[in-house]
Amino acid sequence: MSCIIWREGSEIEKGAEEVAAIDEPLEAIVNCAGVMSIQPLGEITEDEIKRVMSTNVKSAILLVSNLADRIKKDGTDIVNVASTVGLKGYVDQAVYGASKWAMRGLVPTYRSS
Repeated sequence: MSCIIWREGSEIEKGAEEVAAIDEPLEAIVNCAGVMSIQPLGEITEDEIKRVMSTNVKSAILLVSNLADRIKKDGTDIVNVASTVGLKGYVDQAVYGASKWAMRGLVPTYRSS
């Protein structure tokens, strides 16, 4: 399957339908789409937060959610690619860092589901 970045709900749902239509078992889903954001505090905009969180977090959550039954059936491995910014803070990377912390937080949630 080609690599496509799905950011919005309808795109993600369509992409999940395409993935679900694959006849072979899903061995792995790799969530590695990401956009960087470098903005000082005081200059962060709502549009920047939406852009980063939609690409880096929302798309991963919705894709896995839309494929949950198939993932459970096939025993699919889920790999979330994060960043060292998800381990410690960096100057001017509040939005990007928050998105990478969120990706790390998904792992135990997926595991418990």
